[in-house]
Amino acid sequence: MWNEVFANWRDSEGSNPVWQDFAKDVKGWNSWEERRLHQSNQMGADKRSWQLYEIVGPNELVPKFKIGPFASWQNNFKIKNKHTFQYLVQNHFNWVTANTGVNSIRLNFPQKTMFIGIYLPEDDSITMFDGTHRATAVALAKYQNDSIEFDLNPLIAITILDNEDRQLFNNMLRIGSGNNK
Repeated sequence: MWNEVFANWRDSEGSNPVWQDFAKDVKGWNSWEERRLHQSNQMGADKRSWQLYEIVGPNELVPKFKIGPFASWQNNFKIKNKHTFQYLVQNHFNWVTANTGVNSIRLNFPQKTMFIGIYLPEDDSITMFDGTHRATAVALAKYQNDSIEFDLNPLIAITILDNEDRQLFNNMLRIGSGNNK
């Protein structure tokens, strides 16, 4: 199923010139796909079992998801890989509202959207692997007593990361998504 999940990711984000340029100019990769394959390979995504779910009540649920192991987001916190999007918005409001990606998505949220998440049974929580800007936009709207209008409930592809694999998060944060050749 990972091939289908990755194909959806490529179709939605990989075709966006902003993300293509980010992969090349900021992260040092030859392409969006090369960067995202690097990230997904760090957690062995293609070897994991994935399930697809509908997010019912996304304005309530999505802000409770945790932020994934991405340095530019985790640098807001002393303790890494622990915080929800709701916590981010409540405690780093100025940083969130200065994020042009979050603001752009909030104003024009993609109606057909799929997040990629990792379920952590130890915490009974979902951590975002893809969809950080979208999740932050939902959390920001909720924080401001507003909501995102969903014509369709978003989907989320989820895999389970058992406790023994949890170190992968710290490794991903340490390695990052840049091309460090």
